[in-house]
Amino acid sequence: MGLFGEGVTGKSWVINAIRKWFTIRGMSDDFLITATTEAAAVKIGGQTLHSAIGFKKNGKAGIVSKKIMYL
Repeated sequence: MGLFGEGVTGKSWVINAIRKWFTIRGMSDDFLITATTEAAAVKIGGQTLHSAIGFKKNGKAGIVSKKIMYL
């Protein structure tokens, strides 16, 4: 799912509500939160898209998140 919009429109609120829904159902390991920038990832408690799929800054492949491997 992609969630897009201008600042202060409630995107973080929606992400936190979805995170809570997954947690309540015991499925928090099935929910991967990513963002396109590091600043956005930190704000929502996630990680960048590049780090989630294992890309490193030098262009070499790194370790792919286990959540991605099993999707």
